[in-house]
Amino acid sequence: MTFTKDTIASIKSESSKNQWPFPKYFQTLKNAGVHAYDVDIVNLCVTYFGDNVTVVEDLKESYPQLPTSLPIAPVYDENKIKTTLAKIQARQVDYITFLKELAQAGITDYRTDMDQRAVSYNGSGKCYVEEILQS
Repeated sequence: MTFTKDTIASIKSESSKNQWPFPKYFQTLKNAGVHAYDVDIVNLCVTYFGDNVTVVEDLKESYPQLPTSLPIAPVYDENKIKTTLAKIQARQVDYITFLKELAQAGITDYRTDMDQRAVSYNGSGKCYVEEILQS
C-alpha cells in the first residue's frame, strides 16, 4: 500500500479528533504502508518511509503555535524522557509540550519503527528505546 501526504494528514486528523491511543495511531499508519517515521526535533519535521515512498511533513505548518526552534538541552536525561513519555501516554500534555520536554531532556530526534514495534529516542550519542504495545 502506498501512502501520500494527504493520507498522513487524514490519519493525524482522525487520531486527534477521536483521541486515539498511540498504539491505534501507530497501527493505522502501519496499515497505510508506513514502515517507519523519523521526527527531527532540531529541524521540526517528520519523515515517513514506506515502499518506494517518502513523505516529509513540516511540523511548523501542522502546528502553527510551535516555536520556530526548540533548544536542545546539552545533557541527555533518561529520567526526564521516561517522565515525558508517561505524561503523553496519560494525556497530561499535548504533542507540542511533548516535543518541548523531549528537547529539554536532550533528545534531538526519534524514530518509530513499525516492524520492530519500537520508538528510539536519540540525543548526545545515547538512545532510549520504548516498545509499542499492541492496540
